[in-house]
Amino acid sequence: MALLSARQVTKYFGGLCAVDNLDLTVNEGEIFALIGPNGSGKTTFTNLATGMMAPTSGHIEFQGTIVSGQRPHVITQMGLVRTFQNLRIFSSLTVLEHVTLGNFCRTTTRVWSNILRTKQVREEEDRVRARAEEILDFVGLLDRKNWPARSLPYGQQRLLEIARALATDPKLIMLDEPAAGMTMQESNDLIHLIRAIRDRGITVFLIDHKMRLVMNVSERIAVLNFGRKIAEGTPKEIQENPDVIEAYLGKGRKTA
Repeated sequence: MALLSARQVTKYFGGLCAVDNLDLTVNEGEIFALIGPNGSGKTTFTNLATGMMAPTSGHIEFQGTIVSGQRPHVITQMGLVRTFQNLRIFSSLTVLEHVTLGNFCRTTTRVWSNILRTKQVREEEDRVRARAEEILDFVGLLDRKNWPARSLPYGQQRLLEIARALATDPKLIMLDEPAAGMTMQESNDLIHLIRAIRDRGITVFLIDHKMRLVMNVSERIAVLNFGRKIAEGTPKEIQENPDVIEAYLGKGRKTA
């Protein structure tokens, strides 16, 4: 069953076509990867899907509802959430506070209830904290919950971004370069984490340049080059596709 779909999506920046007539489907419960050289349109598509920008033409659907042009917080409440290439860490907050932030889109108390510190507010705060601690335990950061977020090693800051996204209770999580800056061991651990996220019933959309990660964890892969989809298939099919080898994988092998 299609969870996320793009239909003839095009995005221009002035005279530059960043995404060119893209058709794409992400099925519920799968780990789907979008790869391609730098500047091929991967992050632009993620921005389009999550409401950071609107397409020039075409549309994107999530759970059968058109989300193109919707505000990001509305799309997040629908269950589509993303992480960012460039970390968005608040240096003044603790690790636990970062994750509780992600749960705010699911809270039900209102302004006056918070001002008056009603029983409902206190109970909801306890629930949010417990949920945040459970997620931190899931990603392996519970023992650092009271650390300032800025003090975490870079790879663990990446995990914190994922934890904050998971706190929104998503149906689909879009991971944009989650392995960037990670060590080999951290990348290996990330493979297990991505599979564990999928096993929780959350569909995973992955963008990454680390081919070992992508090929090991993905069930289907689509490849962009200059904004156009040039291939789609299983990891084995993608590895053997001559257009992909020329456009992307071949470059990686030459520089490996």
